[in-house]
Amino acid sequence: TGFVTPVHGEKIASIYRSALKVGAPVIGVLNSKGMRVTDGLKCVEAYGRIFQAKARAKGQIAQISIITGGCMGIASWIPAMSDFVYALPDVDFFMMSPNTYEKSFPAAAGEEKGAGRGPSAGREPRKPDCVIQCHPASEAELIADLGVLMSLIPSNRLDKFKTETDDSPNREDANLGDPADLTAIIASIADNGVFAELGKTPAAGQEQAARTCLCKCFGHTLGVIAVSGALSSAALRKINRLASFCASFGVAVLTLVNTEGFVAGDEDVIREGGRLMRTLISAQSPKLCVITGRAVGGAYMLLLSRHVGADLVYAWSGARVSLLNGEAERRVTAVVTELTPEEAGAFGYVDGVIYPGATRKRVAAALEMLFTKSFQSTSASSKFDYSVE
Repeated sequence: TGFVTPVHGEKIASIYRSALKVGAPVIGVLNSKGMRVTDGLKCVEAYGRIFQAKARAKGQIAQISIITGGCMGIASWIPAMSDFVYALPDVDFFMMSPNTYEKSFPAAAGEEKGAGRGPSAGREPRKPDCVIQCHPASEAELIADLGVLMSLIPSNRLDKFKTETDDSPNREDANLGDPADLTAIIASIADNGVFAELGKTPAAGQEQAARTCLCKCFGHTLGVIAVSGALSSAALRKINRLASFCASFGVAVLTLVNTEGFVAGDEDVIREGGRLMRTLISAQSPKLCVITGRAVGGAYMLLLSRHVGADLVYAWSGARVSLLNGEAERRVTAVVTELTPEEAGAFGYVDGVIYPGATRKRVAAALEMLFTKSFQSTSASSKFDYSVE
């Protein structure tokens, strides 16, 4: 709270040194006015120490940022460098202050004010899909959500985090069958139906083409990437954020695939898709895929297909795999080459055909089998670095 000075920066760096020594996660609560201009470059030194500490801890211990009020200027990079970011409603989260923004870009600031953005009119618009992942409505909801998250994630990259559960790994759900009902599928897989969703938009009830969650399945931590619909570059960016965390901390990844491909005209999928491809291929944690509906072209290949190194691939009995969607194939070749799961299995692309209700049982068995899979963090450093200068 308040302004950050070099003393504060050193104190935070010291906390990171201690956290690295014992492999403990770090939670930062942010309600700061940033830096005091009259302090000059001393405040830059303070933030430099914080950023060095966070960079050295990246991929070593979990880092969580909670924005409860102001998070302005270069302080906004603190959550941007964290693994998980929560923000209460109506926080001031931006890089350029309203006064600076108005003086530097008066025309743009006038447009922002005209848009009615409240007391901080003139600031750069917030981008939840890029930085803020969770939007609890109150402090009570924030504490509850954070408690769920902390029960799911490993404290550090060496933590083989498996917990006891009273939820049977053989539990089946006869109500599953709609590949578009992502919430039901994820809840069915998760122990006792508990999962933490990341990157959810604030709009109530808004269904997204891509859902990213963390849960436990038979005690194993599992990152779930559930897709139903065409993928945009924003969706790929969100997926890559979870995939990067899982790759760094040895968390298993499961993709639930029901996609016709990418959003037409969104050429940023080239960049974001390439980044996600690199992350998923290089990840050495267990990698699973369940094709629940349509699996088409590049989007199918990208989402942990056998072609890019999935350990196991299952398909619901009604799923279909193809290079192009039916209409596009007719235009190009006049022939539809769609494969059933059995036909895809004959080529080695699918390991097993399952009925929807048995999804949890198969995923749990796969996680048990792959629990001892060798893992090396994809982060730059393979050892804890205790020194933060």
